[in-house]
Amino acid sequence: MENDLLSPHLALSLRIKQLQEDNLRQSETINRLVNELAISFQPVNAALQKLHSMAEQPSAPIELAKLGLNAGLNFLIDQLLGKHRSIKGYLSAIQAESISEKFVNTNAPGLIGLLGAYLKKRLTPNINNTNES
Repeated sequence: MENDLLSPHLALSLRIKQLQEDNLRQSETINRLVNELAISFQPVNAALQKLHSMAEQPSAPIELAKLGLNAGLNFLIDQLLGKHRSIKGYLSAIQAESISEKFVNTNAPGLIGLLGAYLKKRLTPNINNTNES
C-alpha cells in the first residue's frame, strides 16, 4: 500500500522540480529579452545603429556630410534667429531651416567639394611663408 502512495508522490515531486526548472529558465529568458528591449529603446543606440547601417552603403560619406551640414546650419540658424527666444524667432528659424535643408540636399556634392577644398587649404601648412622668415 505504501508503494502505491510513493509512486504518485515521487512522480508529482519530479513534475514539480521540472516545472520549477522551466519557470527559472523562462524567467531568465524574459529578463534577457526585457533588457535587450530597454537597450534598443535608448536614443544613443538607435543613432549608432543608424550610423552603422548608413556606413555600409556606398553613398554613406555624402549622406553623413549632408547630415553634418544640415545640423551645423540648423545650429547657426537657431543661434542667429533666436529660435528659443520668441515666437517670431522660432517661426523664422523653422522657415530658414527648411530652406537651408533643401539647398544642402540639392547642392550637396558641390558644397562638400568647396568645404573640403577650403579645409584642406586652411589645414595644410604654407611652405612658402615658413621659408621667407
